[in-house]
Amino acid sequence: MKMKQPPGRSFSKWPGHTAAAFSLIEVTMAIGLVSFSMLAILGLLPIGLNTVRQAVAQSGEAGIARQVRATVQQIPLSSVQALNGQTFYYNQQGGKVDLPADAYFAATFNVTAPVIPGASTNFPSAAQRVKVALTYPQSAPTAGRQTNVFSLLVAQP
Repeated sequence: MKMKQPPGRSFSKWPGHTAAAFSLIEVTMAIGLVSFSMLAILGLLPIGLNTVRQAVAQSGEAGIARQVRATVQQIPLSSVQALNGQTFYYNQQGGKVDLPADAYFAATFNVTAPVIPGASTNFPSAAQRVKVALTYPQSAPTAGRQTNVFSLLVAQP
């Protein structure tokens, strides 16, 4: 025989207390919602990490570009040609390192005479064009490296 609960009364062990609990369906729904939310957050994690890695690389590139520009502007124009074909190595923060094994970036210089549109002759003695190819990360295989190129026009004062 089934016992029916009288109105205002409950089957609690303690008088005056009502038994409150979640049903199995409610618990299952809550676990499902939390799982779905966590899955969405974990799905965004690789995208966020990739964005941070790219931001660090761009920051390092900007620091290297400033260093290269300052160095090239300080040396005499006759010495700029000596940079042609040279490669310098930098760490992830943009600091110069001596060993390629310690490097994250490699900066390769290409110095040429500038081509001036509309000019009848070029002026190699008055200016030099310096192209710097920044390649990173050095630890990656050659096919997996990214290269960004920036140019400077160095003129004789």
